[in-house]
Amino acid sequence: MQFCLLKLQIFFAVGGNAVITAEESTSLGKLCSMHDGIATLVKPECTSSLKEGILRTLEMRKPNLIATNYAKENIDKEQVLTKFLSDII
Repeated sequence: MQFCLLKLQIFFAVGGNAVITAEESTSLGKLCSMHDGIATLVKPECTSSLKEGILRTLEMRKPNLIATNYAKENIDKEQVLTKFLSDII
């Protein structure tokens, strides 16, 4: 989970648009609710929801400034580097 979250944060940092499959009650679901426009949240294991989410995501602004600003405010480079170094050593 930590690695997936790190990948998502990097995606946000470069202004990418993401489709996130998660329940609204999860941490990723709450993130999408708290930061409207950061990503497209779709129901897990629901093909029609995924299809609709992909189409909505393709229409989102590029770069995604909401995602970029979230990353700037919430990614601590020291923490990321420390975790990365501990993983490779």
